[in-house]
Amino acid sequence: MVRLFLAGALAAVAVAAPAGAPSQSPNPGTRPATLEELTRAFASFDASDLNGHRWRPADLAGRVVLLDFWATWCAPCLADVPFLRQARARFPPDRLTIIGVSLDTGDRRTLTAWLNRQRVDWPQIWDDRGYDGPLARRFRVDALPRSVLFDSNGRAVATNLRAGRLIATLNQLIPGVR
Repeated sequence: MVRLFLAGALAAVAVAAPAGAPSQSPNPGTRPATLEELTRAFASFDASDLNGHRWRPADLAGRVVLLDFWATWCAPCLADVPFLRQARARFPPDRLTIIGVSLDTGDRRTLTAWLNRQRVDWPQIWDDRGYDGPLARRFRVDALPRSVLFDSNGRAVATNLRAGRLIATLNQLIPGVR
């Protein structure tokens, strides 16, 4: 009985969205994008990060790119941060570019302060529209965390790699770096 109560209480806490969470839930009936569709979406990628740097496929040519959709209120997203740090430290920036796409709907100052506190130093794109933002829609983000890994030719090769699987796949895509 106590286990059942605790499981229910934990589920209720997990469902309750904190401040800054998107006000609208993603469409649960949306079909996930195929790797081919994600490749096409990336071909027209054009976004500026919080520092004003513009990111386009031509600027990223020859690099493996990880687009990481996340939010500060997403506990599994936060669990990925150490692995993203590890990848960033292991692979040189001319071989791997990690670009975070925050779906936080709060204010920019709060997001920037959070990034600084957590020492997240890779580029971050922010659109305060959450799941309704243009990148979330283009890449059909229907749950967080969501990541898309592109090879050095701009082709989507994997989605939602986490922890050791992410590092192992990067080792395969970026040979000669240890």
